[in-house]
Amino acid sequence: MTRGSAYCFYVEDNIMQIAFTDEWNGGMSPDDLGNDLVDLMIKQQTRTDFMLACYEFNKENHNYKEFQCRTLPLHKYLEKKDPVVYDPLGGNEPYKINMSDDYYRYWFSDYLYFINLSNMPIKFEIDTMKAINVNVNERLLLTQELAVLNFGNIVCKLNPQGLREQVT
Repeated sequence: MTRGSAYCFYVEDNIMQIAFTDEWNGGMSPDDLGNDLVDLMIKQQTRTDFMLACYEFNKENHNYKEFQCRTLPLHKYLEKKDPVVYDPLGGNEPYKINMSDDYYRYWFSDYLYFINLSNMPIKFEIDTMKAINVNVNERLLLTQELAVLNFGNIVCKLNPQGLREQVT
Protein backbone atom coordinates (compact mmCIF):
# COMPACT_ATOMS: atom_id res chain seq x y z
CA MET A 1 0.00 0.00 0.00
CA THR A 2 1.46 3.31 -1.08
CA ARG A 3 0.54 6.09 1.36
CA GLY A 4 0.25 9.81 0.73
CA SER A 5 -0.81 13.09 2.26
CA ALA A 6 -1.19 16.67 1.06
CA TYR A 7 0.13 19.99 2.39
CA CYS A 8 -0.43 23.64 1.57
CA PHE A 9 1.80 26.54 2.63
CA TYR A 10 0.04 29.90 2.94
CA VAL A 11 0.36 33.17 4.89
CA GLU A 12 -2.18 34.53 7.34
CA ASP A 13 -1.54 37.74 9.32
CA ASN A 14 2.07 37.69 8.03
CA ILE A 15 2.73 34.27 9.66
CA MET A 16 3.46 31.19 7.52
CA GLN A 17 0.80 28.51 7.97
CA ILE A 18 0.38 24.93 6.83
CA ALA A 19 -2.79 23.07 5.92
CA PHE A 20 -2.40 19.30 6.02
CA THR A 21 -4.51 16.22 5.44
CA ASP A 22 -4.91 12.88 7.10
CA GLU A 23 -2.99 10.16 5.33
CA TRP A 24 -4.52 8.18 2.48
CA ASN A 25 -3.55 4.52 2.15
CA GLY A 26 -3.32 2.86 -1.24
CA GLY A 27 -2.43 4.09 -4.68
CA MET A 28 -0.87 7.38 -3.64
CA SER A 29 2.17 7.30 -5.93
CA PRO A 30 2.32 10.05 -8.59
CA ASP A 31 1.61 7.54 -11.36
CA ASP A 32 -1.58 6.32 -9.67
CA LEU A 33 -4.17 8.22 -7.58
CA GLY A 34 -1.47 10.75 -6.70
CA ASN A 35 -1.74 12.02 -10.27
CA ASP A 36 -5.42 12.86 -9.69
CA LEU A 37 -4.49 14.66 -6.47
CA VAL A 38 -1.84 16.70 -8.31
CA ASP A 39 -4.38 17.67 -10.99
CA LEU A 40 -6.73 18.97 -8.28
CA MET A 41 -4.09 20.71 -6.18
CA ILE A 42 -2.38 22.68 -8.95
CA LYS A 43 -5.66 24.48 -9.72
CA GLN A 44 -6.12 25.81 -6.19
CA GLN A 45 -5.49 29.46 -5.29
CA THR A 46 -6.40 29.56 -1.58
CA ARG A 47 -6.15 27.43 1.53
CA THR A 48 -9.92 26.95 1.51
CA ASP A 49 -9.85 25.78 -2.12
CA PHE A 50 -7.00 23.39 -1.24
CA MET A 51 -8.94 21.92 1.68
CA LEU A 52 -12.13 21.51 -0.37
CA ALA A 53 -10.15 19.81 -3.16
CA CYS A 54 -8.66 17.37 -0.63
CA TYR A 55 -12.10 16.53 0.77
CA GLU A 56 -13.33 15.98 -2.79
CA PHE A 57 -10.32 13.76 -3.56
CA ASN A 58 -10.96 11.73 -0.41
CA LYS A 59 -14.64 11.26 -1.20
CA GLU A 60 -13.97 10.15 -4.79
CA ASN A 61 -10.99 7.88 -4.12
CA HIS A 62 -10.90 6.64 -0.52
CA ASN A 63 -14.13 7.78 1.12
CA TYR A 64 -12.69 7.81 4.65
CA LYS A 65 -15.62 8.83 6.85
CA GLU A 66 -13.52 10.64 9.48
CA PHE A 67 -11.08 12.27 7.04
CA GLN A 68 -9.81 15.67 8.14
CA CYS A 69 -7.79 18.54 6.80
CA ARG A 70 -6.29 20.79 9.49
CA THR A 71 -4.34 24.04 9.70
CA LEU A 72 -1.61 25.27 12.03
CA PRO A 73 1.05 27.94 12.04
CA LEU A 74 4.05 26.25 10.39
CA HIS A 75 6.30 26.76 13.42
CA LYS A 76 3.79 24.97 15.66
CA TYR A 77 3.44 22.09 13.20
CA LEU A 78 7.24 21.68 13.20
CA GLU A 79 7.42 22.29 16.98
CA LYS A 80 9.66 25.34 16.60
CA LYS A 81 9.69 28.25 19.02
CA ASP A 82 9.57 31.24 16.70
CA PRO A 83 6.91 31.96 14.06
CA VAL A 84 7.88 32.08 10.40
CA VAL A 85 7.24 35.75 9.63
CA TYR A 86 6.46 36.84 6.09
CA ASP A 87 7.54 40.34 5.10
CA PRO A 88 4.99 41.71 2.59
CA LEU A 89 7.56 44.30 1.47
CA GLY A 90 9.90 41.58 0.20
CA GLY A 91 13.31 40.35 1.24
CA ASN A 92 12.00 36.98 2.33
CA GLU A 93 14.66 34.31 2.44
CA PRO A 94 13.48 30.80 1.60
CA TYR A 95 12.19 29.02 4.69
CA LYS A 96 14.21 25.85 5.19
CA ILE A 97 12.61 22.55 6.11
CA ASN A 98 14.99 19.66 6.74
CA MET A 99 13.10 16.59 5.58
CA SER A 100 15.63 14.35 7.35
CA ASP A 101 14.76 15.75 10.79
CA ASP A 102 12.41 13.25 12.40
CA TYR A 103 10.68 12.47 9.09
CA TYR A 104 8.12 10.05 10.50
CA ARG A 105 7.09 12.45 13.25
CA TYR A 106 6.14 15.31 10.91
CA TRP A 107 5.49 13.80 7.48
CA PHE A 108 5.16 10.00 7.76
CA SER A 109 3.74 9.16 4.31
CA ASP A 110 5.60 7.59 1.39
CA TYR A 111 4.50 10.43 -0.88
CA LEU A 112 4.00 14.04 0.18
CA TYR A 113 2.18 16.50 -2.06
CA PHE A 114 3.08 20.14 -1.31
CA ILE A 115 1.69 23.31 -2.86
CA ASN A 116 3.05 26.73 -1.99
CA LEU A 117 0.29 29.34 -1.93
CA SER A 118 2.43 31.83 -0.05
CA ASN A 119 4.78 34.40 -1.53
CA MET A 120 7.68 32.93 0.45
CA PRO A 121 9.90 30.28 -1.14
CA ILE A 122 10.26 26.99 0.73
CA LYS A 123 13.56 25.13 0.58
CA PHE A 124 13.52 21.42 1.31
CA GLU A 125 16.82 20.27 2.77
CA ILE A 126 17.75 16.61 2.66
CA ASP A 127 20.46 14.77 4.57
CA THR A 128 23.09 14.01 1.94
CA MET A 129 23.46 10.47 3.25
CA LYS A 130 19.82 9.81 2.34
CA ALA A 131 19.34 12.07 -0.66
CA ILE A 132 19.37 11.48 -4.35
CA ASN A 133 21.48 13.91 -6.37
CA VAL A 134 19.45 17.08 -6.72
CA ASN A 135 20.60 20.65 -7.09
CA VAL A 136 19.45 23.65 -5.06
CA ASN A 137 16.87 24.83 -7.60
CA GLU A 138 15.16 21.45 -7.55
CA ARG A 139 14.72 21.71 -3.78
CA LEU A 140 13.16 25.17 -3.89
CA LEU A 141 9.36 25.42 -3.95
CA LEU A 142 8.32 28.82 -5.29
CA THR A 143 4.94 30.55 -5.19
CA GLN A 144 2.17 28.54 -6.88
CA GLU A 145 4.47 25.56 -7.45
CA LEU A 146 3.64 22.02 -6.45
CA ALA A 147 6.18 19.37 -5.48
CA VAL A 148 5.84 15.64 -4.95
CA LEU A 149 8.30 14.16 -2.48
CA ASN A 150 9.04 10.50 -1.85
CA PHE A 151 10.48 10.07 1.65
CA GLY A 152 11.85 13.63 1.48
CA ASN A 153 13.28 13.51 -2.05
CA ILE A 154 11.58 15.66 -4.69
CA VAL A 155 10.52 13.39 -7.55
CA CYS A 156 8.33 15.82 -9.49
CA LYS A 157 7.60 19.56 -9.58
CA LEU A 158 4.82 21.45 -11.35
CA ASN A 159 4.79 25.12 -12.17
CA PRO A 160 1.58 27.18 -11.93
CA GLN A 161 0.69 26.28 -15.53
CA GLY A 162 0.77 22.60 -14.59
CA LEU A 163 3.93 21.80 -16.57
CA ARG A 164 5.75 18.89 -14.96
CA GLU A 165 9.41 18.67 -14.32
CA GLN A 166 10.57 15.17 -13.47
CA VAL A 167 13.43 15.13 -10.99
CA THR A 168 15.76 12.17 -11.06
